[in-house]
Amino acid sequence: MGAEKYAEEHGLSISRVYAEYEKIPGDVEGILAIGKFSKQQIQVLQSFQKPICFVDTYYEVGSADQVMVDFEQAVKDVIDYFVQQGHQRIGYIGSLAEDEMNSGIDPRSLEYTRYMQKLGLYRKEDVFDFKGKYDARAGYQQMISAIRNRGDHLPTAFFIANDPMAIGSLKALHENNIRVPEQVSLIGFNDVSVSQYTVPALSTVKVYTEVMGEEGVALLLERINSREIPKKVRLGTKLAIRESSK
Repeated sequence: MGAEKYAEEHGLSISRVYAEYEKIPGDVEGILAIGKFSKQQIQVLQSFQKPICFVDTYYEVGSADQVMVDFEQAVKDVIDYFVQQGHQRIGYIGSLAEDEMNSGIDPRSLEYTRYMQKLGLYRKEDVFDFKGKYDARAGYQQMISAIRNRGDHLPTAFFIANDPMAIGSLKALHENNIRVPEQVSLIGFNDVSVSQYTVPALSTVKVYTEVMGEEGVALLLERINSREIPKKVRLGTKLAIRESSK
């Protein structure tokens, strides 16, 4: 939405292409690639030899422009908040394996591990990682695993890689009569619209996705208009503290 709004305001027309990259029109002046792409897909896109900007693609994209979330600061903010609230056992639900797109390990996982180790709080047994979709079912299954495996040593706080998984985790905790946030605090990631309507309302990290889209088109315009040096832009986030954490 942010990308399309910005393009419209600047008199640009957009051709939408979903996955079938061979259908990219030959007369396009630039490519805005939003989301996750495999290394092979990146090569295909770059083979068109057009200015290109990747948005929300967090792995290496060579000389292309790139707009990313500042995951390092975002994860640090979550953990610092938990520590300030008195939590010492901070668990994580996400993936530590390379994803199905062969695009590397989720930076949220990497930053959680790095920063928790720096603070001397990292415990491998409090990390519940998996390979698969980041959906509510995965969050539910991983939290059930945490409850069964950790028992009385269940972390008092969890950082969860996205909001759908956090919502699934809420269901698992509720079914096992574990009160949120009295016994376990949760913080998700992305601030999807439904997060504020869960019971309790989900604390999360707000990502400014529309601004990412706007910035992507702005960078693409610069590149079309002769800028040769690639730019990598990291956008900040904000903690949205609601009822699921204390």
